[in-house]
Amino acid sequence: MKHKFKYTLLGTTWLLNMILLILMTQGADVGHIAFSSDRGESHDIYIIDTNGQNLQNITNTPNIGESSPTWSPDGRSLAYHAYQKRNADIYVLDLETQTRRRLTDHPSEDRAPAWSPDGKWITFISNRRASYEIYRISPKGGKPRLLTRLRSRNNYDPAWSPDSQWIAFFSVSKQEEVWDPRVYVVSASGKRMRPLARSLRSGPAWSPIGDEIAFPASSGARTSHIHIMNAMGKDVRQLTHGPQWHGDPAWSPNGRWIVYASGAPVRGASKRDIYLINAIGGESRQLTRHPSGGRNPTWVPESFYAVSLSVEKLTTLWGKLKQP
Repeated sequence: MKHKFKYTLLGTTWLLNMILLILMTQGADVGHIAFSSDRGESHDIYIIDTNGQNLQNITNTPNIGESSPTWSPDGRSLAYHAYQKRNADIYVLDLETQTRRRLTDHPSEDRAPAWSPDGKWITFISNRRASYEIYRISPKGGKPRLLTRLRSRNNYDPAWSPDSQWIAFFSVSKQEEVWDPRVYVVSASGKRMRPLARSLRSGPAWSPIGDEIAFPASSGARTSHIHIMNAMGKDVRQLTHGPQWHGDPAWSPNGRWIVYASGAPVRGASKRDIYLINAIGGESRQLTRHPSGGRNPTWVPESFYAVSLSVEKLTTLWGKLKQP
């Protein structure tokens, strides 16, 4: 009887481990991804599920290039930057009413918005001071507040900590012979700032509980891989492998997955597709396959689907475009 119980327990443990392994490697039913792509008439923002199905265009604005989507915490609004007349500004789209509001209006470029988890602020980058700096603005509008003052450097890709107290960003020297890529963190007030790590490339992404930061690090002249470090810049481990370029990481809300963009290691290449990988490691899963590729992936909050959206408001692309 004891042996029978032992074997039953071992069999149950094995079965549970197999189920857990399947869930970790398949990546099914973990949400939806938003990303930008110029696969249509113009550069638009799309949604796709984590099985690579059900592609939808949620901006669908001809002759305007829209990129870098970021969601409000309640899922009712989407901020992004859009190019009109070769100049970029930050816009907010009310997903329920489909009304668009221009949040910034400046002759300099305002790009790469990031909505704070508490919903109070949107950060963005702008070169209105001759170098790219990080700014903060209310989603309702108003005068932006300068958070960084690194005139000898260009600063990109702001990412909020889960408690909305800190902003991580990627920074490089304006002197090409120096370069010196780093990740910095700055307080939400802009009063405190410090470098966090070196030898990085492109933007960082904070984990949902704030204990880790994912970032791309260069592994050669034309390649980079997604790495993960703790919030103090220590214990760095490499997550992706292979000869490809990997960048634009974003964590899933439950912290188990990271979505990113990847493409061939060719200088100046714009063709990248969207991939999904377990944050612990393992095989990645390709979500899009399209000649125009995709960039700036981010996770869609579950609350987005509680918003009343008609079929007409979401332009489903099946039949209009090939399989992603």
